[in-house]
Amino acid sequence: MVRQNSAQHLAQAFGVLSDETRLQILLLLESQPCLCVCHLQALLAKPQSTISRHLGVLLSCGWVTVARKGTAKIYRLALPRPGWLSELIQGAGYRWRLSPDGARLLSTAQQMYQDNAVWMAA
Repeated sequence: MVRQNSAQHLAQAFGVLSDETRLQILLLLESQPCLCVCHLQALLAKPQSTISRHLGVLLSCGWVTVARKGTAKIYRLALPRPGWLSELIQGAGYRWRLSPDGARLLSTAQQMYQDNAVWMAA
């Protein structure tokens, strides 16, 4: 017999993963360790309110963390995270096909985060 807590936990996890936008955010954060809402907004072509709402759900599950850098909030995948979640994200093997503007934006984000490597190590 399945314990009630286990079933509830599993149902919550599947509920979180059932949304395509949340899955896309998780996959993007796997491919680029740090992104702010503005980058996610541009890469996913979704309004800021939508991205923020989904990040809130991922934060409440403990799968994503946030740190403030100036006025920006920088999001990362939480460490440690459940092993099954890591396997799911990495197993997806998703390869993003970004538009030229999206590729430029991601390249700029990567450079910005490399420039702040000391901050990222904290």
